[in-house]
Amino acid sequence: MNYEEAKGHFKHNKRKSYYMGYWLSLYDCGDSVSLDFYGQRDIIKWYPDGKVVVQLHGTPIGETWNRSRDGGIRPPLRSKGIYSSWSNRSRINQWMPYGWRFESFYYHTILYKNGNPVTTGRECPDIVAFGKKGQIINKRALGLRYNKIRNHYQRHLYRRNKPRRRGQYWIHRARNLYWDRSGCQHRGPRNRYQCEVRRHGLGTAPGTRECGCRVYRKNLRFRYTTQQILNEANTTVRSAWIRLYGVKKFFEDINSSVVAKHDNYELLNVEMTGGHERALRMVCPSTGTTYVHLVPGNINAVGPALDWMYDTPNWLQRVKAST
Repeated sequence: MNYEEAKGHFKHNKRKSYYMGYWLSLYDCGDSVSLDFYGQRDIIKWYPDGKVVVQLHGTPIGETWNRSRDGGIRPPLRSKGIYSSWSNRSRINQWMPYGWRFESFYYHTILYKNGNPVTTGRECPDIVAFGKKGQIINKRALGLRYNKIRNHYQRHLYRRNKPRRRGQYWIHRARNLYWDRSGCQHRGPRNRYQCEVRRHGLGTAPGTRECGCRVYRKNLRFRYTTQQILNEANTTVRSAWIRLYGVKKFFEDINSSVVAKHDNYELLNVEMTGGHERALRMVCPSTGTTYVHLVPGNINAVGPALDWMYDTPNWLQRVKAST
């Protein structure tokens, strides 16, 4: 929208326009006209020579990241853009000239053209000026390209989620249930969701389902020792390894003996290469999964072992009080 179009639109609508539950009006600045939204009269300005200036009233990305609650991924170091609220972006997008639009990506406000942020998207500064032909006048103020920002977050997300993916892999291996759909009666694209396995999952036991799908187990090899299992830092992986090793066989091979017991918790004395250690055995009452955590050797009761593991004094009493 240019200068004449903006004046014509608001003149036809009695100098006001209703948008997303708010009344927008046109303000005459003398040398230009601007959009007046709740006193923000510089949010977008149209000039008679075709120039359009947009001010997002955003917050620097570094400041936005420092105030975030989740302590998410740090933005790229060379990032110099701003974060703008969705309400400001949605108001401005309706009046942007020459196919330019704004969108958000994590903490960044991306400026792109013709609906394609991948090829045209750049990190946007607080103030952007467009010429009469739609070109960006202050192009040097633009920040990083959209692809570079996206690759930065994808790389960090991959690293952060690696322990979770590793845990999911070993849970799947410990479950040891696989699916053969060659004999299924609902293999077509239209009725494939009538398959019993698709609708209700693999279940807990192998066999042939009513739809013809075959659920089976594999003869899996497990090459880790009891010492390696106890030294594994990832709790989910450690529990899956114990299940693959065999719960009963595992506790027999480590020569475990019960030191103390409380509900579903057992404090065990186990034999390791460096001597005797203590381990806390926990059985989930819902799934029956066995968890084992090494604790200091001077602990002789379940309560202090839980306090040490969760780094919380009187953890067991606090859990009982909350339930």
